[in-house]
Amino acid sequence: MNDSNVPVPAPEYKLQDNLVYMFKDAKWVSKILLGALIGIVPILNFATTGYAIQVIRNIRDDQAPPLPEWSGSMGKFFTEGLKLLVIGLLYSIPIWILSLILIPLFNAQNSVATVLGVLIVLVEVAFVLLLLFWFQGVMVNFANKGGTIGSGLAIGDIWAIIRQNMGRMLVTLGVVFLASLVVGIVSIILGIIPCIGWIAAWLISFAAVFYVLLVYAYNCGYIAKSR
Repeated sequence: MNDSNVPVPAPEYKLQDNLVYMFKDAKWVSKILLGALIGIVPILNFATTGYAIQVIRNIRDDQAPPLPEWSGSMGKFFTEGLKLLVIGLLYSIPIWILSLILIPLFNAQNSVATVLGVLIVLVEVAFVLLLLFWFQGVMVNFANKGGTIGSGLAIGDIWAIIRQNMGRMLVTLGVVFLASLVVGIVSIILGIIPCIGWIAAWLISFAAVFYVLLVYAYNCGYIAKSR
């Protein structure tokens, strides 16, 4: 971490490392598989986001391997993941408001209401994409400022982080989008196969979600070094 008050650019962005760093851990199979399985369980899956925060800190502090052990820290992972959920819900309030507006519009069954409804849906999609981008700064500030809800809502600090690292954050968001697209295609193909294919597609989807979270964490960890 940078002890001065002047932010400096994060270390050079290495896309190839962002995609494969987690596989350099000798225990990557068990750690990622456990993360994927935890991600399946409602409520308990909050811990996966808390796990990603610890990955950010480990990368920031040059700890090797960067993937932490699950054992002994599940409570901490869950608590920080729950805080991030609260932060995410607060940021998504505009989406809930727009969704409430959509209900009477689509029930109106007239062309003007339909067009307005479509426009609102497009605004919601754009807001979600913006939120995914913004949340990289949220996770950096959250990891560096003690994991408090307030640190995830510190708009000025988060904007400073994003302003300094906007390019690499856009690249990471693009990587996440492409990875999600590939997983979606694979899942559709596997879904053609009855039973075994359905199970495989289900497991791959959850493993992919956790993998994408680790991709986010890598970039955020390097950005955290400069704060």
